Amino acid sequence: MLAKLVGKHLFMSWSRPEIANPVREVSRHMTEGTKEAFEQAMRIRDYLVATRQRGRIIAPKRSFNDIDRGEELIIRGISDANYATDPETRKSVTGLIVYLEDAVVASGSKGQNSPALATTEAEFYAAVAAAQQRQINENGYALSLGCQGAPSNRDTSDVILA
Repeated sequence: MLAKLVGKHLFMSWSRPEIANPVREVSRHMTEGTKEAFEQAMRIRDYLVATRQRGRIIAPKRSFNDIDRGEELIIRGISDANYATDPETRKSVTGLIVYLEDAVVASGSKGQNSPALATTEAEFYAAVAAAQQRQINENGYALSLGCQGAPSNRDTSDVILA
């Protein structure tokens, strides 16, 4: 039952990015299937039911039909990190959002692979993750829209540390 509920939450986290981190936390306890984990999953479900009107709105600034195929798309990303969130491993958590023409196209919350020694290092890891996700999305969306993909040495200075 817990696995089904967490699976539904994972599916919904694309349209409801504010639940990404709580769902990540609950999914860490799926193997034990504790009563506390189930109660947390039910709390997330109750929140989703109570806030049905919320969700991701995909409304780009420009129509893709009006874009010249040689014109660059505006893709930007923001990131943030919570330093040493996990009390057992002292690993930080990365959160990121990638925008295409000011419409959210990717978001996520993920535990970092190794513990950071300082808040600045955790933020740097988060910025790198956002830049990587931005580059992946940039090339994929540009090609699917018939535009040219970005060169691999493109400046990622528009990745914003929150």
